[in-house]
Amino acid sequence: MKKSRRILFILGVIAGLLYVGYQQLDDSQKRFVNELARQVPYMIPRYFV
Repeated sequence: MKKSRRILFILGVIAGLLYVGYQQLDDSQKRFVNELARQVPYMIPRYFV
């Protein structure tokens, strides 16, 4: 139970840092990140199989 709580805490901290970092980007950088995130499911089978 303690281990799962610690993992959830670490994931929450990472998610918070990513959110704060994303808010600091300007519009063109946010657009780039959104496009990249949209393509990730297709990149994995294309380049790593």
